[in-house]
Order: sequence, then C-alpha cells, then structure tokens
Amino acid sequence: MYISETAIVEKDVVLGEGTRVWNYSHVMEGSRIGVSCNIGDGVFIGRKVLIGDNVKIANNVNIPEGVIIKNNVFIGSNVSLKNVKYPKAFRKAREYVPTVIEDDVTIDVNACLMPGLVIGKGATIGAGAIVVRNVSEHGFVVSPPAECMCEKETCKECHKRKLQKIAKRLKYEQKRVNNK
Repeated sequence: MYISETAIVEKDVVLGEGTRVWNYSHVMEGSRIGVSCNIGDGVFIGRKVLIGDNVKIANNVNIPEGVIIKNNVFIGSNVSLKNVKYPKAFRKAREYVPTVIEDDVTIDVNACLMPGLVIGKGATIGAGAIVVRNVSEHGFVVSPPAECMCEKETCKECHKRKLQKIAKRLKYEQKRVNNK
C-alpha cells in the first residue's frame, strides 16, 4: 500500500493490499478500496464509497458518496459522477442516489454519469459521453461527436453535411411520391 504525502486519507478508510493513492487525492471517511487499486492524482472519493479490486482511477476523477464500483474497472481522467438529481446551492441534499458500476467496465476520459445509474458488466462508456440512462451488460455508449457548424462556403465538413441533408430530403420526397 502506498499513500502520497500530499494525499488525504480520512479515518475509517480501508485500503487493500497493493493499493496506491497518488498526489493531492482525497479519500473521505468510511470508504473501502480493494486490493491492487490505483487512485491517480487529484481524485476525490466521497464518504462510504465502495471500490472493488484491481480498479484504476486516472487523474482528476470525482466519485461522490453513494457510488459502488466493482472489480477490474478503468475510469479515465476527468470523469465525473453525480449523486444528486436536482442539486441546489441553497439546500443540502437529503438523499444520495446510488450509482453502481459493475465488473470489467471501462469509462473513458471526460465522461459524466448522472445519478442512479447501473453500468452493466463489461460495458464501455466512450470519451466525453454524458450518460443519463442505465448501460446494459457489454453495452457501448458514446455521445454525439462534435461537428462543424461554421456554414462557410469553403468548409468541406459543412458542405458535406448540406449534401447529405439534401440527399435525405430527396429520398424522403421520392418515397412520398411513390406511396401516392
């Protein structure tokens, strides 16, 4: 077990054999982290979080109270999990909504998981995904990729998108005419 001198590990935390907690991470009281885990730089782990064995959590990840992470999970940099459906600055949350991440899950960088989800065994969440529904076992979810919206005449991406929209519209019109 290794705990960086700049990390904060509060009382009543259980760290399994071979687990490492790196620089500026904060593990709050009552959390349990299994064997052979790696907690990267700047990771926040809330109260009573349960983390299984062989879990790798990259840098700057936020894991609030109410999250259960099972075995052999990879969580990429800057992933954020939520535990309150409707947060407000002026009131304290009365109830945290649990999120469960099953075995063998991969969550790529910059993903955001809304509260109360179950991420099924062996699922993959793509980079930058905003996950609002449960992910089935061995599912693979991504958010829509970014696309150019400049609409300049010289932009190849925008020109290609315009042509695709025209082709789709012509196909729809052709189908409508044939059904008459």
